[in-house]
Amino acid sequence: MSGATEFARYLASLEGLAAGVSERQAADLCWSLMDGHLYRLLVPQRGWTTASFTQWLADSLAATLLRPSGQRDVAAPADAASAVPGK
Repeated sequence: MSGATEFARYLASLEGLAAGVSERQAADLCWSLMDGHLYRLLVPQRGWTTASFTQWLADSLAATLLRPSGQRDVAAPADAASAVPGK
């Protein structure tokens, strides 16, 4: 769990977590999804390839945890018109 916690803390420090995802939730999701149990269910038992599992896991974690590219938490000025020159 400590690795997942550190990873989530790192993402948060970069302001990289998706809106509404806390550090704790991110750590819990990383820890649970990257546990070997899920791999054993899908690859040996259900016949997924390692490559397809790896791609699915990466895509799932990115979609769930990461802020969309180019999106930042920037507070708008109290008076947006005052930020426009000549207004």
